[in-house]
Amino acid sequence: MTGTDASRRAVGAVTAGAAVAYAAFIGTSGFSVGGRTYFSLFDDAMISMRYAHNLADGHGLVWNPGQRVEGFTNPLWTLVMAGVHWLPIPLRFTSLAVMFISAALLLLQLPVTAALARRIVPGRPRIQLAAVIGVAAYYPLVFWSLRGMEVGLLSALLSTALLLVARLHEGERGRDVVALAVVLSLALATRLDAAIPVAILVIAAGRMTTGVRWRTFAVLGVVTGGVLVGTELARHAYYHAWLPNTYYLKVQGISTTTRLHGGVDMIVRLVAVEALPLVLLVGAGIWFARRTWSPLVVTCIGLLGAQVAYAVYVGGDAWESLDFSDRYITTMTVPAFLLIAAGLAGLADVPARVLAVLGGATLVLLALDLVVTRARYAKGPSVHARATWLVHRSASSILVIAAVIAVAGVVLALAGSRSSGGASERVALAGAAVLTVLTLVQPVWSWVHRDDVTFLFDKRETRVGVALAAAAPPGTTVALSFAGAPAYFSQLPALDMLGKMDPVIAHEPSHPVPFRPGHTKWDYAYVARQHPDVILDLYMATAADKAAFTAAGYTTLPNGLRARTDVGLDLTRLAAVPLGG
Repeated sequence: MTGTDASRRAVGAVTAGAAVAYAAFIGTSGFSVGGRTYFSLFDDAMISMRYAHNLADGHGLVWNPGQRVEGFTNPLWTLVMAGVHWLPIPLRFTSLAVMFISAALLLLQLPVTAALARRIVPGRPRIQLAAVIGVAAYYPLVFWSLRGMEVGLLSALLSTALLLVARLHEGERGRDVVALAVVLSLALATRLDAAIPVAILVIAAGRMTTGVRWRTFAVLGVVTGGVLVGTELARHAYYHAWLPNTYYLKVQGISTTTRLHGGVDMIVRLVAVEALPLVLLVGAGIWFARRTWSPLVVTCIGLLGAQVAYAVYVGGDAWESLDFSDRYITTMTVPAFLLIAAGLAGLADVPARVLAVLGGATLVLLALDLVVTRARYAKGPSVHARATWLVHRSASSILVIAAVIAVAGVVLALAGSRSSGGASERVALAGAAVLTVLTLVQPVWSWVHRDDVTFLFDKRETRVGVALAAAAPPGTTVALSFAGAPAYFSQLPALDMLGKMDPVIAHEPSHPVPFRPGHTKWDYAYVARQHPDVILDLYMATAADKAAFTAAGYTTLPNGLRARTDVGLDLTRLAAVPLGG
């Protein structure tokens, strides 16, 4: 069996293992509502699902039939969801179908990663395989994809485009240029802000083409530019706006300084809590690749750097409290692990004993980070809870670090008179594996033990939606702050009080509250004037806000739900809607 065949079999084994893990993740996402099994997605994904359902039902790509507001930022992914809704699948299982599609996209990235790794670190099959394993196991990519966001689709498209760019560098092929144009167009159709990585890939393709460069630039420029122009014209024709409503909600009226402050805080928190091991490995890749600066390495650096800069510029995401990389940065998982592979290849050329010293110093740094830096971000309702979290997390991590140092010592002892390069590669791979595992312990632990905050939230909001559908007659208008699952499963006309699907709120000034993208604008006086029949939840409402709704004729039920008393609603059934759990 040749080395290539062995490598392919190894990638196949990793892919099979990943498929089993993803299936387990999906299987544990189900929960019972009224004795029936339901599946739901992340809150923002359920917003896209409502648009998709309305499109499949013939109402158009709208939140409420007859109201054209673009409250989503992932057109192509929403169309994929619409395809799911054209199938004869009950609403309680549509999310399951979307998760399986996302799992397929994750698995398709693995052979692409392997092909790219062979070009980044030729002749290093173990390091190539390590890059594939890293991408397969990277929890944020798995989480955002399998929880229904467009991250898996966009990551698959961009990594495929990167491979096509690399193929152009090896010899111009007309079919590769055409394929690259199609893939980049699909990326732009997935998210408008994909224009940033697309532009980098177009430039890289032109510079890396071995044949007639101007032809590559012309084809890719005309096609991607045409897609952008066509998308904007279609958006304006359908929604009467040049940008998605979410742009006005998250950017308009919010100073650049405020967004940058939020973005920098996001990066600091991410590095301190989760990403320091990976940042060290990526940094090693950039450092060791500096001697060659191959076009593919430079492109990976450009993609990752530009996406991080964009995430900082927009102020990060609304869900940075999850303490792992957000939806923007996670789309660059493949370029990041390719840089890590380059770093491992460089480390494998360092004498084993020197590498052991460097590894020990790095692990000590991580131990200090766990004990000192993470204390600032430890979460809990009390000082005792935060202290307990910190002790458990630090103790378990330090034990892992100690075990790694011991294993590294054994490896070095067994290496004996063997070549330092082979021993160094084994030590580098072992150390990288542990550093990567350190980034996965906390989120995986939360998911396995069923206390993951997003899962609990999505389950609760799904139950709210199902209960609303049973308690309120069709046509009942519902105002809500968290608009995903409750609106989708109730199928009632809905008013988004945080403005994602409401252009009036989206264009209003931001409240002077701590910056959180998409959660700084609301107008309860405006909501009261719309006279919704039911109000589910009030985000950061003052006592005056609540009193105003009471004065407007709303009664507050024991579960916290507010309802009008003049439209014949069954208040007893509404009081049974489980808002609190």
